[in-house]
Amino acid sequence: MKSFAVAALAIVVLGSILAVPRAGAAPPQPYNLYGIARDASAAALPQNTAIRGFIDGVDYSNGTVVYDGLGHYDMDTYGNWMTGTTSDTPEVKEGGNLGDPIMITSGDMTTAGSVFTVSKLWTPGDVITQNLGLAAAASQPALLKIESITTQPADGLTKYVYLCNPTANPVDATAYYLERDAVGSFTGPTHAIPGPATIPSGLTLYVNLTTWIGSDLTNTGDVLKLVWSNGPGSAFSGQPVVVDRVEYNATGGSGTLFWEPGNTLMSDALAPGVGQEIRRDVGCGDTNNNSVDFTLGFERGRPVTGNLPPTVTVVAPNGGEDWTGNTNHVIQWTQSDDRDSSLTDTLYYSTTGPAGPWTIITSGSFANSPNPFFTWTVPCVDSSNAYVRVFALDANSGAGQDLSDAAFTIDCTRPSLTATVPPNGQNNVGVNTNIVLTFSEAMSTAATAGAVNVGPAIGGRVDSWNGPTNTILTITHAAFSGATMYTVTVSCAALDVSNPGNQLAGCTRTFTFNTTNANAAPSVALASPAGGEDWSGGSSHTVTYTLTDPDSNPLTVDIEWSSNGGGSWNAVQMGLSQAPSATPYNYAWTVPSVDTVQAQVRVCANDGVNPRVCAPSPNFRIDATRPRAPRDPHLQRDDGTYPDGGRNHLPALCQWPRLHVVDDHRHR
Repeated sequence: MKSFAVAALAIVVLGSILAVPRAGAAPPQPYNLYGIARDASAAALPQNTAIRGFIDGVDYSNGTVVYDGLGHYDMDTYGNWMTGTTSDTPEVKEGGNLGDPIMITSGDMTTAGSVFTVSKLWTPGDVITQNLGLAAAASQPALLKIESITTQPADGLTKYVYLCNPTANPVDATAYYLERDAVGSFTGPTHAIPGPATIPSGLTLYVNLTTWIGSDLTNTGDVLKLVWSNGPGSAFSGQPVVVDRVEYNATGGSGTLFWEPGNTLMSDALAPGVGQEIRRDVGCGDTNNNSVDFTLGFERGRPVTGNLPPTVTVVAPNGGEDWTGNTNHVIQWTQSDDRDSSLTDTLYYSTTGPAGPWTIITSGSFANSPNPFFTWTVPCVDSSNAYVRVFALDANSGAGQDLSDAAFTIDCTRPSLTATVPPNGQNNVGVNTNIVLTFSEAMSTAATAGAVNVGPAIGGRVDSWNGPTNTILTITHAAFSGATMYTVTVSCAALDVSNPGNQLAGCTRTFTFNTTNANAAPSVALASPAGGEDWSGGSSHTVTYTLTDPDSNPLTVDIEWSSNGGGSWNAVQMGLSQAPSATPYNYAWTVPSVDTVQAQVRVCANDGVNPRVCAPSPNFRIDATRPRAPRDPHLQRDDGTYPDGGRNHLPALCQWPRLHVVDDHRHR
């Protein structure tokens, strides 16, 4: 779309003619707006959201964006070069004139954009505080495009255009109309779009310019706008919204689009000759540059009465594929037509979903049978939301299209080896340590495992993956040799899961490690009890310990206790099977009901090769005697004895009704 190109105050290319302001002229001061830009729900727009200012479908703003997280913006809209009330360049309009209405948008209105509710009038040098709010979704235009223009049809009849719908939904085109600028005015002759005129997503609509006979488009240069009537709507204060603008001009000195406001800073498409049309190149796409967006070619002709549009079905890619960027893959589709045995097909891809924007892959004539295909060099991009679209035209301008049923993936990033166990250069590695490789993304399991070599060779190797993500390869094996340096090599045969696969970044990758002496003894660190505790008999306490073993052997663990400072030992729990781990083990022990100040606990570990290794605690106290109440002198006999034979007459504190005696031992 030629429309919405960003204005620049400099030398302007108009076909092959340079329009330069007259000597001494100065550009007017821009019209400035600043404030907060919000969406329709009054939430601040995200940082870096484009804010643009349009006059008659041309972006004359400074290309600004929301510059912080609070929605603040600051936009200049440039002015037309004037001396007093006279244009210095009457052949081209460079910006706003006094009183021109400015439509303010979020986005550049090419493939995406929304209109704010406000309308402002351009004045030179004004600086205005203006908070912005987007109109509701129901009050926004669909961004239809002018797809082609034929001004001199071969049949000698009326001029005609095709409109196209690049949006994801059908659009009723009767809510739009075509308009030309007039010399000195934005409002020139208009042409209604007669109904019914619903344009399906991705398809076109033929519009015969029957009511413009005598006031229609000039063959050698003119401007054509597609305008949304906006009635009634809150966008742009309810004024009509220009959604597309095409300027074309003849070259070689015969062009006639050299007047304001029809000719602007936007580049021109070539004017079509007899039997020709100007047509958008990229499936109704828009780059804000008419000379790029439109090409000159033979006119497609008017629709033939009774002609059925072709049918198209994309076969591959049709969703779920994972294709490697910069590799060749075959696009396959089927097509049929009621009259033609071959169709003019244009193939596109999108990396941002089914709504596009779309980039052309190829265009040409393809036979209906056998089923057509095209070998595509997939671009080097990363996308999990890629689609392919096939657009077909028959000889009578009937159009059909289809796109992938679901998204496929394009992967152009090489996977990386992010971590290894053992780490590179690690010493004293246990002989039973597993080799673990962690990758940045899902890998081809067979190709990648086959790319890993260990030297010296290891026995009993078994490869396993952390499916379904397949990012971690674990290699178990027979015991390494002791006191040996091992080298692990990962070759370029390691590939990610895409088809055919990206090679490992930085390949070939290597890392080394040195094993400890074979069959080194394990060790035990006892954290609790630590000595000095005073535990009540019959209560529960936690024995806490950690186990290490240079060989990473599984260990057999015994827990024992002593009442005589380690002179003899009693079993607590024998034969536990536990692996070495930096994470402490906790065992709940019911303390025996004994009285001792020389209690100890020890934890012993055996790796099956070396003698058992034990870690005893220092002494701590166990108290199993319940406290008793004092003697009652009133119960003493004449001979000085008591009924209980000299002991307390009540055996335990809980039977004493009046006195409360506190035992200072814990967990009583």
